[in-house]
Amino acid sequence: MNGRRYKKTPFSVFEECYRTRAESERDAQTDRWFEGVDQCESPIEEMMMAGLLCTGPSFREIGEWPFVAGHEPFNDIDPFTWSAGRMIIAPQFKVKTFRLDFALFFGDVDERVWVGVECDGHDFHERTKDQAARDRSRDRDLLAAGWPIVRFTGAEIYADAYAKGEEAWSAIESIYLRSKGIGR
Repeated sequence: MNGRRYKKTPFSVFEECYRTRAESERDAQTDRWFEGVDQCESPIEEMMMAGLLCTGPSFREIGEWPFVAGHEPFNDIDPFTWSAGRMIIAPQFKVKTFRLDFALFFGDVDERVWVGVECDGHDFHERTKDQAARDRSRDRDLLAAGWPIVRFTGAEIYADAYAKGEEAWSAIESIYLRSKGIGR
């Protein structure tokens, strides 16, 4: 690479996955990525969007891409009855007075489970004791409202967005399997 350091960008992370897919799928998935990225509030969230789009149980098993929901119309309907597919990513999803970086929904309409995903940049999370306490209090409030939270640092996402996307989908897959009486 001629001594130059390769700099990751959110789209370069998505492109790695994009190149592995059939040409017929590329345009539709690129449109989904841009729709999702338009709702993200930081480059780290954009990278996480790429990681979430290119991983997950349905993607691994049958090559099904997740559906990306627009947050405004999506929040106005009941996501627990919406039949958009087995895997749904909802960026900037509102829960009570909070806004999650991502809400992930998995499963068929009659047995859907969900989890919130938070992407913590260094400037706003855990830089001080007050920031860390605020995040933990928020996580407890969301859990009490039925929303388990999966939290990643910006450095973790930057290092391997796919691995973090897979971790988030694995968490929701575990919740789904437990709801069906499978696993711990």
